[in-house]
Amino acid sequence: MRDAAIVLIAWMTFGLCLLGASLPAPAAAQALIVVNSPTDIFAPTDGRCELREALENANVNTDTTGGDCLPGIGGDDRIHFEIAGPGPHTISLQPARPPLAVLESVTIDGYTQPGAVPNTAQVGSNAVFMIEIEPGGGTQDVFVVPTGGSTIRGLVLKNYTSGILLVGNESTGNVVEGNHFDGTEGGAFGVIVVDGAVGNTIGGTTPGARNVFFGHALVGINLDGGATTGNLVRGNYIGTDPSGTVAVGNGIGVVIDNGATGNTIGGTAAGARNVISGNVLHGVQIDGSVNNFVQGNFIGPNAAGGALGNVGEGVVLANGAAGNSVGGEAAGAGNTIAFNGTMGVLLTNNAGTGNAILGNLLFDNGGLGIDLGGNGPTPNDPGDADAGPNNLQNTALLLAAGFTGATTVVRATLNSTPNTSFRLEFFDSPDADPSGFGEGRAFLGFVPAVVTDGAGDITFGVNVPGDFSGTFITVTVTDPNGNTSEFSNAQIVSQPDLTLTLDDGGVTVPPGGAIGYTLRYANVSAQFVTGVVITETLPANTSFDAANSTPGWTDAGDGIFTFDLGTLTAGETGAVNFAVIVDDPLPDGVEQITNTAAIADDGAIGPDANPDDNIATIDTPVDVPPPQAFDFGDAPDPTYPTRLASDGARHVVQSAALFLGTRIDAEGDGQPNDDASGDDDAGLADEDGVKFPAGLIIGQTVAIEVTASASVSGLAGL
Repeated sequence: MRDAAIVLIAWMTFGLCLLGASLPAPAAAQALIVVNSPTDIFAPTDGRCELREALENANVNTDTTGGDCLPGIGGDDRIHFEIAGPGPHTISLQPARPPLAVLESVTIDGYTQPGAVPNTAQVGSNAVFMIEIEPGGGTQDVFVVPTGGSTIRGLVLKNYTSGILLVGNESTGNVVEGNHFDGTEGGAFGVIVVDGAVGNTIGGTTPGARNVFFGHALVGINLDGGATTGNLVRGNYIGTDPSGTVAVGNGIGVVIDNGATGNTIGGTAAGARNVISGNVLHGVQIDGSVNNFVQGNFIGPNAAGGALGNVGEGVVLANGAAGNSVGGEAAGAGNTIAFNGTMGVLLTNNAGTGNAILGNLLFDNGGLGIDLGGNGPTPNDPGDADAGPNNLQNTALLLAAGFTGATTVVRATLNSTPNTSFRLEFFDSPDADPSGFGEGRAFLGFVPAVVTDGAGDITFGVNVPGDFSGTFITVTVTDPNGNTSEFSNAQIVSQPDLTLTLDDGGVTVPPGGAIGYTLRYANVSAQFVTGVVITETLPANTSFDAANSTPGWTDAGDGIFTFDLGTLTAGETGAVNFAVIVDDPLPDGVEQITNTAAIADDGAIGPDANPDDNIATIDTPVDVPPPQAFDFGDAPDPTYPTRLASDGARHVVQSAALFLGTRIDAEGDGQPNDDASGDDDAGLADEDGVKFPAGLIIGQTVAIEVTASASVSGLAGL
């Protein structure tokens, strides 16, 4: 029993600990103060609870209204609205009165007015507002919030200097959500967060939290000051009407300036995207501020993704802005920056370094996707030693991109700082930017680290899953300090296309003669093509003539000769010579020399687009003299050797010569007979050039008849 008791006590003690740990903290006391009048008179005991009176009671936690409004209790009070009559109701602040000050944490909720409905639409707005607030003179701030923990929601604010001013280092943890800031009637700023205000949220990640900022002469949202940090701006429409599809631009959508740091515009969470589009100048400007984040936003597209660009740049970093992130490595961090009138992302000449531009989709902007210095494509410099915005980080040079049948292969080089690791990001677009550099409509992926050698060089190849044929690949380069380059050249994804032709100069060659072939090659594709080799098969009945060939041919054996061209740039052409000596004698029946050559690359970026023109063949005629024809004698053989077997008398029949007799013809062999008439033509002594009289007597002088003829006019005599 003792053991059992111990077990029970131990169990009970454990159970009590759990119960103690799970007890909720006591709820803070809250007052519910109901505004029932749209006036701004502040007349105690008149039976009207005005918004200014309700705030005053919440601020001081006593009743200053003579019973018109309930007093505050001590923080976290709630101000609701129940104004009689059809809405919307406009609260016009008196010109002589100060802005509505929020001095203790309070929730001001315009959606509590009967008929008001928060937005539930994922795109656009179906919110219904019943409370509108405007300063009577149009030159005031509406709300000033120097304290923390308050929420302002469900209101339409208009005709003001600034709608809400979150000011000072005690202005922290405030939430501004579900409001419309209408600057079309003279508003300068929608919300200003200034002088060290920390950790406030403008908007949110749900449809109901979305603010809409439109029509402000200067800025929709301004985060200002060196200690202003950790503030979130997310889920808002900034520069559009409530539908998110019609431009009602602010001067600039969002400005972070004067040293504000660590603030986030957008974010990676679902619903954090701001639509910052349709503004008169820029979408976002970071001016003289560091370590801020612009992530996950539409900057230039409308809420549905269509075109609604800012008139100027999408994002501007200026005046020493450094260490900021436009996009990022995390999933969802990339912005879509498109359709803007000038550059997608501009770092002005006086911008700082370390501004990482990662994972964004940049396309259809009027200028470069990324412009370091605002002067168009920045040339790379050897070793990347120059200075400027983002240190004018060199970009890569894309050499080739082709589909191999499984993946798209990209080949490139980079020259930058020696012995340094770089992040490469690859993008794809259906068209190249008119400059030839960028942009990047689709993010294909990244290589986290390529390391340059001691000279600052690296050549690399990347396999990208998928077939991107006919589109353009670009890349950005980011160093370890977050300095991102401009976009590289745009390289079309296409197959290599080599051509080869053979030319023998139109010669006819005799046996023992030489043939000099000119092999003309070309890379007619838009790619750098690597590992290019010309292969010659030594023609039959010839031998290689090295002395008259271009140096560099390699004898690979078995009559195969190769010439290594290495890498051919896009459009590169050239020629090499290959010479042969024709055999002498040639076998019977050889009338031409046939040569075949081929060109091929290493296949690294896919097969050749037109393989038929990779092979060239040419036939060179051979000048073979006809067989020698002999005229044999016809004297009796063997007394007078006549036949070929007797090595009989014969001479070569020449087409243009002086010969004996009246005619001449050729025989394959002698035709002897007793009266030496064997080769006479039809009984004519056509070849009897010398005739002796019959019955020659030794010692007698006789006349000999000699007949000489010529086959060509002008030949005469013996």
